[in-house]
Amino acid sequence: MTDRIAASHARPARLSAPGLALTLLATAPLAQSTPQWLSHEPSPRADAAMAFDAARGRTVLFAGLERTGDALADTWEWDGHGWQPMRTGSSPSARRGAAMAYDSTRDCMVLFGGLGTGRLDDTWELKDGNWYQRTPAHRPAPRYDARLAYDPIRQVTVLFGGNDGASLADETWEWDGQDWTRRTPATSPSTTASACAMTWDAGRRRIALYDARLRQLWEWDGTTWTSRSLGAGPFSAREFTMVHDARRSRLVVFGGYGYHLPSDELWEWDGANWSQAQPGDRPGGRSRHTAAYDALRGEMVIFGGGLSTPDLAETWTWDGTRWSTPRPPQRSDSTLAENLPRFRLVLFGGISDAVAGLDRPLLDDTWLWDGYRWTRPMNSQGPSARRSAALAQLRANGPLVLFGGQDDQTPLLDDTWTWSGSIWQQRTPATRPAGRAAHAMAGDLARGVVVMFGGVVRGRGNVDETWEYDGTNWVQRNPALAPPPRSGHGMTYDPVRRRTILYGGDGLNDTWEWDGTSWTQRATSNRPPAGRGRKSLAFDPNRGIVVLAEAGSALTWGFDGTDWTPLQPRVDAEAAELAFDRASDRLVALSSRTAVLGAPSAVQTYSNGCPGSRGVPLLSAGDPWLGNSRFRLDVLGARGSSLGVLALGAGAANLPIGGTCVLLVRQPLTIPFSTSPLGFGTVPLAVPEAPLLRGIDLFTQAVVADPRNPSLGLAVSQGLKLTLGD
Repeated sequence: MTDRIAASHARPARLSAPGLALTLLATAPLAQSTPQWLSHEPSPRADAAMAFDAARGRTVLFAGLERTGDALADTWEWDGHGWQPMRTGSSPSARRGAAMAYDSTRDCMVLFGGLGTGRLDDTWELKDGNWYQRTPAHRPAPRYDARLAYDPIRQVTVLFGGNDGASLADETWEWDGQDWTRRTPATSPSTTASACAMTWDAGRRRIALYDARLRQLWEWDGTTWTSRSLGAGPFSAREFTMVHDARRSRLVVFGGYGYHLPSDELWEWDGANWSQAQPGDRPGGRSRHTAAYDALRGEMVIFGGGLSTPDLAETWTWDGTRWSTPRPPQRSDSTLAENLPRFRLVLFGGISDAVAGLDRPLLDDTWLWDGYRWTRPMNSQGPSARRSAALAQLRANGPLVLFGGQDDQTPLLDDTWTWSGSIWQQRTPATRPAGRAAHAMAGDLARGVVVMFGGVVRGRGNVDETWEYDGTNWVQRNPALAPPPRSGHGMTYDPVRRRTILYGGDGLNDTWEWDGTSWTQRATSNRPPAGRGRKSLAFDPNRGIVVLAEAGSALTWGFDGTDWTPLQPRVDAEAAELAFDRASDRLVALSSRTAVLGAPSAVQTYSNGCPGSRGVPLLSAGDPWLGNSRFRLDVLGARGSSLGVLALGAGAANLPIGGTCVLLVRQPLTIPFSTSPLGFGTVPLAVPEAPLLRGIDLFTQAVVADPRNPSLGLAVSQGLKLTLGD
């Protein structure tokens, strides 16, 4: 049996010109792979290393400590809009508290030390898309939480301090690309590793180090550390960040742990005075986050950190006027539902998970998910800030309906709002339920009503009421049999069986169905565990089942109308919201990251290239996930200031083209490009938002003119197999 309602509202694929070319190439059958929960954002972490790559205009993030207590070893890059994983052939081992800076003279990232299985003293450089370990004759002792900054005047990377397990390690070392040299100035800052931050001050042409415990600024000129006592300034006991805003010529300090709580304070030093900026929307307090200055876009970038544990995966940017974030800040007890006419998921409200303490603020923001990215509508003013409300679709071509919840002024709300796709409107039905929170709603698309059950009502506790809203009024239904009173349960509509499904709540693990007239309890053989976390249900038309997720549990279950079955893979443990997104034809889970259930994209190297005057060029790719408008192919290590072509086809080949060079792509399309003086080339190739491309394999290879290659006059890269996916 098909999902007639879903089919009648199927969204056409959106194909750009590059997308059309990819579609024409994609003649291979779709890959049949096991669905996986996938996210294109770094996982929550603290104590990561981050620096800005000025040559490529990317902020690079490496490693850190995840919430499980395990260290990471992944490399990501931020292009001002979103994150992409970097596919490096080798990598430093997993660690946290490593020090990293960008050497603009030698065009490479420099990384030192950190804490892995023990304190580390290794030196690595990230260049041309790969990590390389260096083996200098001298090096600092093993340590973590050292501070690192590059001095472009003297062309050395300066390291200060760190935790070596025995002392404050107030040492100064310099790396010139070949060896480490210890400097021994007469005076040095004396501070704990986590109580200071360091950066290059381009305006004063000095390395600047700020000690937030003593509110003291130090400067290193290559010979001497000079103290500048500032008096009033930002205070943090530890774990704050500092960058130099070159466009505005000031130091910027954010966050840290002080006064027994993570701080959300933002301070700026203009060379003479400190001033505290107090923008409206801003990140919650945090410590152990990481920061870098994006010189291309003129903004500070921060990522991750936590309140007390590594529990944040938020990215924020500060441009000197306002904070911005590309996705909803982390929250719980929010509402998420699909708006069918607009093919958007709509997220509203909740309580901030990025603020410490008991007085976490309630949220009143609206966010839209278009299948591939989040946006915040300009004119979305509507319901007051609240948590534990409910949101559901009214008719297939109607608005979303929001009811109730809890705010800081009114114990329990009884207001009704609708979202048309662009604005919120408050409705004034003649009859309405009593105010409540932690109730659940689902849109009965066949009958054109929103069904609501249960929740917490003031003075009555959990209730067992069934209400329906038809767009004009609320009507209480009084069936002979109803589920027991509850809150925190999940509800969704099964359009195949034309039933509203209810599961769990308050430690219960029972399953009920509402047909518009009566409730029926389903006696299933298997039941998900009766956890206390808030439940979320969504109907997955691809599998024809209702999917269950629970806040605080990594388990997901599926209900086929007869029985429950544990599903693999499992979703993130903190996931509290599920919805099916018809725009991209996949299930979406909202947690600290946005995850989709789909087929993974992949990049694989095959065969060998043909060397030119600089050796074999390297062809590198990001992640070819559907909707990745920033996907590109990079050519590294080619002859500088040369012309080249990228071959792109639907199959692999092995055709000799002269000398030792081989064409590795069958019947390719060709895309011209040129290399920079340093031999770097890039070919933007946006992957369209087209579910029909899921599982397609494409093959590509780069060919660069190189007159110094006497045998052919060309240099040819290895081949890449690109699997388009989620």
